[in-house]
Amino acid sequence: MTPARTCLIDSDALITVKNLYYSFGICPGSWKSAAHHLRESRVISIDRVRGELAMLRALNGGFDWSPARS
Repeated sequence: MTPARTCLIDSDALITVKNLYYSFGICPGSWKSAAHHLRESRVISIDRVRGELAMLRALNGGFDWSPARS
């Protein structure tokens, strides 16, 4: 069995995908999956990216697709 990998992601990767391909209203399951992988630390980001995504969460009506983590 292959061990789970951890991926480092930047805000642009998520923002571009949201804006061009998978909006929250069309593909909410994709964002729930992204949030799950963030919580499980399979996808990680630096603090600055977390801040950008938290700001976007506030602007998008509180949709919890990028949970701020400590």
